[in-house]
Amino acid sequence: MRLLSSFAAGLLAVAPLIAAADCDDDSRNLIQTDNCAFDADTSGWTLIEDDPATVSSAAHVSTFGYPETGQPNSLGALQLDVSSSNSFVIVRSDACIPIDDTSTYNFGAAIESESGRPFCRVFAEIFSDASCTSPAGSASGFDRTVPSSWFVYAFQVRDFNTPPSTQGARLNIRCDASGTSAYSVLIDNAFFGPSGLLPVELQSFQIE
Repeated sequence: MRLLSSFAAGLLAVAPLIAAADCDDDSRNLIQTDNCAFDADTSGWTLIEDDPATVSSAAHVSTFGYPETGQPNSLGALQLDVSSSNSFVIVRSDACIPIDDTSTYNFGAAIESESGRPFCRVFAEIFSDASCTSPAGSASGFDRTVPSSWFVYAFQVRDFNTPPSTQGARLNIRCDASGTSAYSVLIDNAFFGPSGLLPVELQSFQIE
């Protein structure tokens, strides 16, 4: 797998989902208290729009949630409606997540397509300082077409030893829909934490 800054990593494509834990109930989640379930709309997150992307709505919707309604963690999700094509939108965490050079981390989010043919990926911006002001690269998964049912986009970085003295990170969720007029996605249950943190129980997984 080819990565910026040559971080050792792998993409975990998780399906199907059979049980879940709330992202804000797990103390291992380093963004546990940063609106990881988007219950407060985009508070704690920044929307970055590519010109001419037009985000017509970015708000919590209570009728949907990961996993399906009626199961645990179904209290709602962020619905992101984009009314233009051939452009991207990034949802970036405001929190500067403390990390170290040698630990293994998992990060990602649950995403579902509501309309259009969007594709999304998760990536981490890496910083050499604890306040996330000195960029040092990024670690990223591949773009994947978003299915019409919940799917966890998860990524694992085995170490951040290139470059040395890595101290901070920000989680990013990027969506695009080249060739379509508009699209809508649901985003829920964002997480970033040590190896072993993955807010699903798996029947299968794939590493790329």
